[in-house]
Amino acid sequence: ARLRTTGALAVDMESAAVLRAALAAGARPVAAVRVVVDAPGHELIRPGTVRGGVSAFRVLRAVLPAFHEWHRSLPLPRR
Repeated sequence: ARLRTTGALAVDMESAAVLRAALAAGARPVAAVRVVVDAPGHELIRPGTVRGGVSAFRVLRAVLPAFHEWHRSLPLPRR
């Protein structure tokens, strides 16, 4: 509710836990991207979820080049 005043339409809580766990293993660059397939007003198990899943896959595929470039821009770790 607090984030609603910022204009947020959705809040991703799961990625924060994953990112914290990744950082607990040591300092490293981390990133996450999420797409929304369901909404509070719709059940997750319904025919429209398949269409939303396909759309979400297309969005993830579209952002993949940006993540690839980000990864390539990182300095190599010292061994």
